[in-house]
Order: sequence, then structure tokens, then C-alpha cells
Amino acid sequence: MTDSGLLGTTPFAVVDVETTGFSPRLRDRVVEIAVIRLAHGRPVEEYTTLVNPGRDVGPTHVHGIAGSDVQSAPVFEEIAGDVARLIDGAVLVAHNLRFDRQFLDAEFERVTSKWPVHPGGCTLGLAYAFDTGQTSRRLEDCCDRHGIQLASAHSALEDARATAALFIAYCETAARRGLTTLEALGCTPGTALPRDWLDLKPVGHAWTRNLAAGERRAERTFLSRLAENLPGAGAPDAGTAAYLELLDRALEDRRGTKTEAEELIATAGRWGPARA
Repeated sequence: MTDSGLLGTTPFAVVDVETTGFSPRLRDRVVEIAVIRLAHGRPVEEYTTLVNPGRDVGPTHVHGIAGSDVQSAPVFEEIAGDVARLIDGAVLVAHNLRFDRQFLDAEFERVTSKWPVHPGGCTLGLAYAFDTGQTSRRLEDCCDRHGIQLASAHSALEDARATAALFIAYCETAARRGLTTLEALGCTPGTALPRDWLDLKPVGHAWTRNLAAGERRAERTFLSRLAENLPGAGAPDAGTAAYLELLDRALEDRRGTKTEAEELIATAGRWGPARA
């Protein structure tokens, strides 16, 4: 990546979480997390672990994590310091950052009162800036277009690695176009990079799963495949796409309760897509 401006000097922390469901407001929790630290346009450190959510693990057929896999895994409080160390002083990046950020917010707010609002960048949003004319901006489809391998979708580490590679590809495209600021990349500056908040000690505790390449690649739901074939199925903007991606997650377990429907409506109100 071109080492110019903020793109060359600002560290990034690419995050991916696997969860028990689609909303922390419904008491859903993180069951796996991966963080990849980027500096000067390349990965410099990565961390991943399964997390004991203190409840059922949710749709195992989606993320491939069974209850027995997390019995000996640390709870989030035990690994918060390790995650925080890689995030500290960095811009958060994820594919659909709103989804991952809401879970990070909920988990960290349980263990520290100093969790700040980090500036963030979203590769889903960048796909609308740089992959114009495309119908799908799903992570696997974006990776396919850029020649990036995604061996096991819904594995936090594999998704984070793919997202990191995709983010670097978009940054290289931006640099070629003379776009060398965070704002030009669509990063939400919010506040300055947070300082003096890290009061959590890293302990190096991790409990990882064995996942053969492609062994548990998630299958797209029937509704996803059906919707993608409808005329005009492509979301008109990144905000709508983010909500539709959340909706897809909500329907992956092939069930929907009244409480989940109400939370989806509430989330739409917070995220801002049009009623239609």
C-alpha cells in the first residue's frame, strides 16, 4: 500500500465477531473474535479466540461453533485486555462495521467504564465507492472480485484476514486516485484516536478452534439466494446494505420471533434505512 498521508501512519484494527444472534439488545453475545492489526499497509499482528458466551451458542449450522467448543473457552472479560491492546490507538475496520461495533460496545461496556468511541472504517461502505456497478457487496463476493481467498466464511479469523486484505486493496485503489485521508476513505473520524483509556491487562489467553479450509463454509440462506435474483435487488447505498446484511443474519437460523421482529424494526430506526 502506498505509504502516504494518514494511510501510511495510522494503524488500523480489523475486527470480526461471530455471535449467538444478531443483536446484543436481545442478550446475544460474542462466541468468537478475531483482531488483525495493520500498520503501513500490512498485517503486523493477529489474535483470535473462541469466547464462552455464558448462554447457548446460537445457530451452530451458521458459524460452526458448538456448545462443547466453548466450554473451556475464556469469557470475554478474560480476553478483553488482549483485544483492547490490538485496538488501542487504531481505527476500527470491519465489513459492516455497525454490526461488529455494536457487539464490541456491549462486551466492553460490561468490563470497563472507559471504552471510548473509536473512529471507524467499513469495507462494505468502501465497496460502494470502489466496486461501482456491482449488485452484491457481500464479503465473499467483494473478495472474489479482488482475487482474495476466503476459505471459511463465518470463521472470525478467516473473515478478518479477508477483510484486512480487502481493506488494503481499497486503500491501494484510493492512493492511486490521490485519496490519502481517512475522510476520503469514508472513515468516520468521530473523535481523535482515543488515549488513556486502556486499563485492561492482556493475559495472552486464547482458545481456538480447528477449521479445515472450506470445511464449514457457510451456505447462503434460501432467502438470500432468492433476494439476489430479484430485479433491483442490489441495495442503493451502504446504509441499506448494512441493514439488509443484518436482516440476513437474523434469518440465517430459519426462525423469527416477535421479539426479533421488534428489534429489527428498532434497529432500522437507529441505522436509518427507509421504511421500504
